Amino acid sequence: MIYTKEELLRMRDEMIEQRAWIDRGLMNTPDGRLMITNRGGRTNYFRNRYDENGRRISREGITKNRQVISQLAIKSYREEKRKILDRNIEAVNQMLAHYIDVQTEEIVRRMDKKNRRIFDHFYSCNPELLHCSGTKTIQDLPAKIRDLNGDVVNIRKLLDVQMLCLEEDRIRAGVDMTGVGSQSRREIMRAWAATPYNKSTKNPEQLTVVADGGLKVRSRLEALGVEKLNKFDVPFRYEQIIWFDDIETAPDVTILLADGGLLLWEMCGMMELLGYREDHLRKRAVYEKNGFSQWRDNLIMTYAKGNEYNSDVIECIIKNQILPLL
Repeated sequence: MIYTKEELLRMRDEMIEQRAWIDRGLMNTPDGRLMITNRGGRTNYFRNRYDENGRRISREGITKNRQVISQLAIKSYREEKRKILDRNIEAVNQMLAHYIDVQTEEIVRRMDKKNRRIFDHFYSCNPELLHCSGTKTIQDLPAKIRDLNGDVVNIRKLLDVQMLCLEEDRIRAGVDMTGVGSQSRREIMRAWAATPYNKSTKNPEQLTVVADGGLKVRSRLEALGVEKLNKFDVPFRYEQIIWFDDIETAPDVTILLADGGLLLWEMCGMMELLGYREDHLRKRAVYEKNGFSQWRDNLIMTYAKGNEYNSDVIECIIKNQILPLL
């Protein structure tokens, strides 16, 4: 996982807050340390007190005082946790001291002249195309890019009136890729995936699993699929709202293909539940009625029980059913 500077700062602040909470708790615990001995099959508890130099100055039997035993045991745990937090906070501070942002602008700024010329030639001096940071509308995208052959591709024209989520996200035929080279197609796919879209807001409390990269998803199966898509550099949108007539759907993953069409991927991880299974069958019927089916190579259905799935199988799906279509 690659952390941004903001994430590192947030991580450090959370650990500092945890340490402060521990310190407040330690203020209300008895002095001394808990010691345990076993003699003749009997366990005895003692409270040892120490001076500022670490020398023991007293020893008190507390075997019958369960409250003090419990408090001193918790105290030992909290003190050890505090030591770990101290080390981790220092580690993050050291990382921040040597941190270099991996945002596009910083990377380009650090390039030597030769590599910068290569980069500028391909991206036509528009490095923001890589991540579309701050992009609010399609008009904010760079107007043109150049492919490796030097041919100019008008990306706004390809993505503007033909956007799949235009007019309240009613589904369209797709992006016109006619005459576009393979390199330029991939850049169009990346720009499409990074452009803000109408994302489902249904049951946000169920977005409890964080995939590598920070995307919150609903299951371990979805997290695995998302991470493998990122591994193979497949641009995608998560839970994009797509309307079929008056029926709203939000496929787990939507992918723009080389021919300009869409591929929908549903990762079904709780098929043992009757309600889940019935909802899935209704959604599948909507997809098939509107031309999305597995035999058309524009719909993938991955089934699992209890969200358990083999990582190798997910990679096989991407390699054999998705990458050949990009």
